[in-house]
Amino acid sequence: MLSGFGAGSKARAGAPEGVLAWALTMATSDSTRPLPATLLVALGIACGDVGANPLFVLRECFRGNQLALHSDGVCGTVSLILWSLTLVVVGKYLLYLRSAVQLGEGGVVVLTALATSPPQKPGVRRLCLALGVVGGAIVLGQAAVGPAIAVLGAVENLGGVSSFVAIGVLPISIAVLSALFAIQHKGSRVVGLVFAPVLLLWFAAQASFGALAIADAPSILRALNPVYALKLLTSSNTHALGILAPVFLSVTGAEALYATVGHASSRAVRLMWATVVGPALLLSYLGQGATLLVAPHAAQDPLLAMTPAWARLPMIWLSAAASIVAAQGIISSVFSLARQTRLFGLLVGLLKGVEVRATNTEAPGQVYAPLINGALAVATIGLVLSFRASGALVPTYLTLVSASMTIVTLLAFPASLSWGWSLWRATLVTSFFLICDVAFLSANISRAGSGSWVLCCSQSSA
Repeated sequence: MLSGFGAGSKARAGAPEGVLAWALTMATSDSTRPLPATLLVALGIACGDVGANPLFVLRECFRGNQLALHSDGVCGTVSLILWSLTLVVVGKYLLYLRSAVQLGEGGVVVLTALATSPPQKPGVRRLCLALGVVGGAIVLGQAAVGPAIAVLGAVENLGGVSSFVAIGVLPISIAVLSALFAIQHKGSRVVGLVFAPVLLLWFAAQASFGALAIADAPSILRALNPVYALKLLTSSNTHALGILAPVFLSVTGAEALYATVGHASSRAVRLMWATVVGPALLLSYLGQGATLLVAPHAAQDPLLAMTPAWARLPMIWLSAAASIVAAQGIISSVFSLARQTRLFGLLVGLLKGVEVRATNTEAPGQVYAPLINGALAVATIGLVLSFRASGALVPTYLTLVSASMTIVTLLAFPASLSWGWSLWRATLVTSFFLICDVAFLSANISRAGSGSWVLCCSQSSA
């Protein structure tokens, strides 16, 4: 299983120093692919998972009166969500790890290849390979659990407005999952282009309704100040781990932005985040917070509450569609994992004998693995039949995601040395992200152990 030490192509020296450097490099990197279509593929494949999170994040933060619905509590919670997105999604996955994109690929195998490249000592190589195996296995687990939660949650939401759906949650979920896995052989370009319009409409709706809500309570803009997030975490009335667990929901899906760049391009993923996904999420979370300032009773479903009455039913159906699309990035990341084990000569025992087919000659990273697709379909449908509710799978999934993020940070330390960083710089940056990862991992383990996770995708009321 631990075979090979190949590191792929030579790592690029250095990394972007900030937002300005990032914006400049977006105009020149990955320029060989047609940009408009690649942007849509990036949206449909990579951005759906993190884009579906506003459905339930703030709802879970205030469920069970964990936090007081006063001005500072709401602003602090929204601030913590926004700065978690900034640090984890933008800082770690879109800026820090952009230098860990090799041969157009990203993900745990790429990091393992960089971390085990010369002149690393044999002991360090063995440790990094072990972390890579665990990380790869976690990706496989996420790929089974994630789609089950996304589709079950979407159908459960629809059950709140349709009696037909309510009595057939399991068979409808299985039918949707079967259809989702059945179209994978078409390739990520076709799948991404089909799913992208749904997500464009979803992000446009969130941004528009969020902006209207902010206009009614502009004081929510205080949440842009990180001081409110720090005050919330250090408040004597706040249990830090208790609030970090639901806040972590906002950053799930960040790994797909990095792991699926082979299906689109790192440039396209960053552009879609900067122009569509990031601004829409910012307006959505601020808008939901503004709604809570005006109407604290809306905590049961702040996203729906900030939606105008005439648009609530369409918004429920649109959110269900967006949740289903969210599963795509997780599935695509496993296809990329299979390709990378051969491309970099690493962890080949993990997916030995698995056929990987190219689905687009112009984009080698767009691949499909029939055996993996079939195995994931069986595993995911089996989880749906066994657990029968999305909330029952949430603790496992969030623990897997937070563990995976921690492994990525650990592997990024030796990898950053291979792309030219000094030891002190690599240590400083890794320590910062590791503190964030360990805090989120501890919060999720604590929640899972206490059995206090409730349905994150419970029914919404119109």
